[in-house]
Amino acid sequence: MGGFSSRLSRWYAGVSTKETPGKTTILYKLKEGTVVETISTVGVNLEKFRFKKVTLAVLDIGGQEANRPLWRCYMGSMRGVIVVVDSKDAERVDEAAETLHHFVLSYLRNPGTEALLVLANKQDLCGAVDTETLIERLGLRSLQRPWHIHATCATTGEGLSEGLSWLTDKLSR
Repeated sequence: MGGFSSRLSRWYAGVSTKETPGKTTILYKLKEGTVVETISTVGVNLEKFRFKKVTLAVLDIGGQEANRPLWRCYMGSMRGVIVVVDSKDAERVDEAAETLHHFVLSYLRNPGTEALLVLANKQDLCGAVDTETLIERLGLRSLQRPWHIHATCATTGEGLSEGLSWLTDKLSR
């Protein structure tokens, strides 16, 4: 895996804290520019595509409990981590925060992992938790690494380029 990652400009891991936050939809919206029919990710899905002038290798890692041991296998070589949160599922935001802090943030302690992007997906839906509330409930201000949260809508693509631009800009410095 080391040789493969060295040929790519950037490595990112896209993980979710639960099933169906829109992670795979976001990946294909960015890669193909369209919404594709998806099912819950079982295991790992690797996709490569160009964003601006950067080649990205994005690992779409399923958020189900059974997939979490896989995170350890892949996250060590990541420079950036993208976490997709279902903003519409207010009842599970606290559960998402716990997952974020217990699993994902342990990988952000790797010296090579430089930044965290949280995509607050489904912001187009009535009753979605706003980003300021998500910042508080996810405990993002306590992080020791650069982080950014961006409101998104996977099906329209709204906010996706802006969020990814922040991450690629942060890692190209």
